[in-house]
Amino acid sequence: MTFKELRDIHRGFVIRDNCHPFKTVLLGLLQIPVWIIFSVSLRNLTFMSQGINPVSESVAGLKTEGLLWFSDLTSPDRIIIPALLLFVNLAVTEIHALRNIGKGSLPQKILLNTSRVIIVVIAAAATINPSSVSFYWLCSSTFGLGQNMLLMIPKVRRILRIPSTAKESSTPFRDIAAKF
Repeated sequence: MTFKELRDIHRGFVIRDNCHPFKTVLLGLLQIPVWIIFSVSLRNLTFMSQGINPVSESVAGLKTEGLLWFSDLTSPDRIIIPALLLFVNLAVTEIHALRNIGKGSLPQKILLNTSRVIIVVIAAAATINPSSVSFYWLCSSTFGLGQNMLLMIPKVRRILRIPSTAKESSTPFRDIAAKF
């Protein structure tokens, strides 16, 4: 087959199944700016509460309104939040990697290993960021983990009208445990 014939077949699949490749990155392109804006905003609020100028009571509350072991949201938590962040993000990545059927291609392996490195860098950055920012990252990652696990359940997928695929398993958690 020629390249033109393959391109026409690919275009036919895209039109027939309404699955343009850009749709796979669209959500990430929207989520990344929101994540950055929230992170920078929390960091700015944290530094405002430490400034010389008087600030509102709600911003100054960041020093006293933390949770559990991190009661001061303006200071970094150097151990627990970064460790939890590392664990949750690696869980998301490894669950996704274990769900893939067959051997991954070279680009998939490169992307997986790059993701692992980025996760370690983010956990390291969490050790120097204020707890408010790191805790936001942890909450966001935990929500993503829960969402990924929920969307692996076939009954949930049918309720949400997500069509069945060839890669879909009726026992996704057992399959992951067996591959682990």
